[in-house]
Amino acid sequence: MKITVTSNKGAGIFGDEAESMLRDLYDAEKFFIRITDSNGQRHDAEFDLTGVQNTIDSVASACGWTTLDLTQDDYRAIQMMLNAGGFEAGKPDGIWGAGSRSAMRDFQEKQGLTASGAPNRETLQALGVE
Repeated sequence: MKITVTSNKGAGIFGDEAESMLRDLYDAEKFFIRITDSNGQRHDAEFDLTGVQNTIDSVASACGWTTLDLTQDDYRAIQMMLNAGGFEAGKPDGIWGAGSRSAMRDFQEKQGLTASGAPNRETLQALGVE
C-alpha cells in the first residue's frame, strides 16, 4: 500500500487501495499503525474505531462506491432485481457500469434513500436482500 504525503500536515491513500482499506476497516474495532523511522526506531499508535461505519458509509456514498465486497455474480443479481423492478440496469452482466448506476440511483431516489448509484447495505435491504 502506498501512502502519499499530501502536505506537511497530511498524507493519504488513493484510488482502489483506499476503497479496499476502508472496506477492511469497516468492521474493525481498532486500527494499529507501526512506523519505523530512518534510525530504526519503531513508533506505534492504536485508534478506537467505534462508530467508524457511519463515516465510511458517508464517504462511500459521496464517492459512489460500495463498502460491500461484492462479486460479479452479486452485481449480476442486483442488476436482475433492478430490471425486474422496472429500473433499466441493462443486460445483467455483472459489470457495474453507467446503466447500472443510473438504475440504482433511480431506485434509491424512489425509496427515499441517498442516491449514490452504488449498492449499499440500506439499498440492498430495500431490494429485499438480507
